Amino acid sequence: MKLRTVIFLAITVSLSAISCDYSKSDVLPDCATVPARFSADVLPLIHTKCATQCHNAFSTNAGGPLTNYDQISAKADLIKFMVETRQMPQVGSLTDAEIKVISCWVDAGALNN
Repeated sequence: MKLRTVIFLAITVSLSAISCDYSKSDVLPDCATVPARFSADVLPLIHTKCATQCHNAFSTNAGGPLTNYDQISAKADLIKFMVETRQMPQVGSLTDAEIKVISCWVDAGALNN
């Protein structure tokens, strides 16, 4: 019985080690190398992925409109949480790089730059 347990553990550890292989290209860059300016990077992304579908100027849903800096920056932390947890957008999706842009912009203070 003990031999079976040892063999099982050895196989489990081996499979775990093999499955943890990744390439450096799989790792997202840190915020120092991610362009995250509001006007050039964040606003076009929110307009394309959020405002055209659900959060336009006439939006009455829970998130409300997300069409300008004041509206977006007031909800920056919530937007970051919702995209990082992939709860938003509900229509379509964001790439990991697009999520990183929003996250880095919020982490840098959600500046109007």
